[in-house]
Amino acid sequence: MKQNVPGRFAAFLLLNRVPLVLTVIILFLLLFTATDIEVEKIESIIHDQVSRAASISGAEAVKFEVDGRDLLVYGSVPNITTMNQLTENVSLLQGIRSTKFDVDISPERISYLKIVHVGTDQVRLEGELSQQSEVEDILVMFSRIMPSAQLIRNLNVNPNVSDSFWHDILEPVLEQVADVQNFTLEFGLGQVVLSGLMESQVSYTQVIMNLERLTAENDLKFVNRVGTRLEV
Repeated sequence: MKQNVPGRFAAFLLLNRVPLVLTVIILFLLLFTATDIEVEKIESIIHDQVSRAASISGAEAVKFEVDGRDLLVYGSVPNITTMNQLTENVSLLQGIRSTKFDVDISPERISYLKIVHVGTDQVRLEGELSQQSEVEDILVMFSRIMPSAQLIRNLNVNPNVSDSFWHDILEPVLEQVADVQNFTLEFGLGQVVLSGLMESQVSYTQVIMNLERLTAENDLKFVNRVGTRLEV
């Protein structure tokens, strides 16, 4: 009579389960590998999108990190115009779960404008502005307020300078001094500087009062370096 060897059936069952266990392990490995590949693919797509979104003038110092569908944008930009454009571009990206912004506004240079009127129709413009549109706006203002002026222009565009916070006040200030024969008008870091000579005390008082009001309303400092012949 044939006798069963103890443990032979258990060993048989174990040997038959080995392929099943290996199959499960392989399936898990394939699943994890596929997941890693998918994550890397998503990160690559987001990385490419962000690279294009950050490819704007003035955003050269901006960096970013992609972790799955999460995005970190950090660095610095020179002005609020660049910041707004960068923010808008990033907000339009697809597939982002969360975005963290850690971007500072840190201009390399300060925008400025200097207007010199020397008693004739000749007006010299010097300055450095962040956008070409600002240059065009200034030229349009002069064509309207001082149409006979012969402009000598030395206006440079540099996206790495600060925004011209004085831009909105430029036109009303220019209107106040348009009839002054000799003046130098400077717009810079938080202030407006007027120097020159006025023939009439009445004109002097009126112009200075108006400029003090305009600059105060726009949170700018007014520096008065104007002389007068004290003629009423």
